[in-house]
Amino acid sequence: MRNNISRFLQTRILRNLLLSTIIILITFPLINYVIIYPQFSRLIIEEREHDALYLATNISQELALSGQLTPETITNQTEQKIASYIEIFQLNKIKIFDSAGLTLYSTAAEDIGNVNENPYFHEVVAAGEQYSKVVAKDSVSLEGEIVTEDVVEIYVPIMENGRFLGAYEFYYNITDLQARLDTVSRNALLLLMGVGSGLLGIIGFMSVKIFRTEEYLRQMSQAVKQNPHTIMITDTNFVVTYVNPCFSEMTGAPKASVLKTQLQ
Repeated sequence: MRNNISRFLQTRILRNLLLSTIIILITFPLINYVIIYPQFSRLIIEEREHDALYLATNISQELALSGQLTPETITNQTEQKIASYIEIFQLNKIKIFDSAGLTLYSTAAEDIGNVNENPYFHEVVAAGEQYSKVVAKDSVSLEGEIVTEDVVEIYVPIMENGRFLGAYEFYYNITDLQARLDTVSRNALLLLMGVGSGLLGIIGFMSVKIFRTEEYLRQMSQAVKQNPHTIMITDTNFVVTYVNPCFSEMTGAPKASVLKTQLQ
């Protein structure tokens, strides 16, 4: 076993092929999960953030803002428009908060009256910045709810003349997108494993062939050395490249004096 391993490592082409296969099998999954997968996930979030800003702008045009946000500023027309966005943009829920974090409106009526006291709301959103988070299925949302689907929670501040009046919260359903991303990532990994297995199979096949060839050549070499007849081997230019021990014994010519001489 040790001899086979030693011979394998001494075979340059097999060693390089094995090292290349190991590098591929290690680095590609790392690149996939460290760079590619997070990048695509980020693109999904960025697209939803763009949509959220568009929705917030359109809804705000329907609000009767007058320096503050109250239940009265949310008209029936506003509610109808919000309801139409739910299906169009694959939203699970839309909520509207006032500047103190009180839920003034929600497409889920049980949320109305709840107060958002989380730091991200009063420190980030209240400062006029969007805030987003991906929440996996069966995980806890930013407000402590268990979500039943993969969602992106996005908060968009409502500003008037530089003043923070409140915020929208959009629950984007990304279950299908996440499933597609996971499927592509899984298929890429399976393809890599298939390629890696194929390469390992080729390495194994080549190893057997090379080891058998080496063994055959070793046996032939022994047979030539032990042959009782004189044997001389030349290249195409008739330059002597080998003589067996019997040649030296029979002719009395030292091996070194014969090798590399050209026959006439």
